[in-house]
Amino acid sequence: MTGAGKLRPARQRRSQRSLERIIEALDELLEAKTFEEITVSEVCKQAGVAVGTFYDRVGNKDALLEHLRARVYAEIVAQIDRAFARERFVDLELRELLQINAREMVAMHRTRRGAIRAIIVEARRSAAFAAHARQLNAALMQRVTAAWLSKRAEFRPDNPQLLARSAFLMAAGFLRETVIWGDLWPGETDPDRVAADLELMLTNFLLPV
Repeated sequence: MTGAGKLRPARQRRSQRSLERIIEALDELLEAKTFEEITVSEVCKQAGVAVGTFYDRVGNKDALLEHLRARVYAEIVAQIDRAFARERFVDLELRELLQINAREMVAMHRTRRGAIRAIIVEARRSAAFAAHARQLNAALMQRVTAAWLSKRAEFRPDNPQLLARSAFLMAAGFLRETVIWGDLWPGETDPDRVAADLELMLTNFLLPV
């Protein structure tokens, strides 16, 4: 093996670490600014890398957002898989299940608020981002509604699949407006209060009066 061959894995590891720092820097900056407001220089300063390194590793700002999108989506799917695993709720009533779900969904959205906000905005104007969003939304809807439908015997009288789908869409809209864009609305922003409101909405919709 040549000297260059021996060095290549080390260079690849350094390159990957630089890319990870750059992605994390954007993630952190998005908690205080919009994607449009953030400059490449700010990302590089936050990541502790040279501007030249940014262009070598990433290419441009739009490509960086795609890197972040892929990371965030993978994390969301993993979190939802754990949060809505059916075995967690075998011995719980639907009301108890919804209380846990509401609290965890609010926490998840608050943790990645800036990144989720930037990704949603980009999905409104990019066909590629929109396609990824549709895939994610379909996967999330399937996982969440499956957990709720495991308690369909407790649903109010109606089509259970339709009820579960409608409840999921209501929750998605509620989380988007109260957590992701909550700063644009008057009202309560305390996470416990927001979770309680989401729980109440889902409970009143799915359970019989």
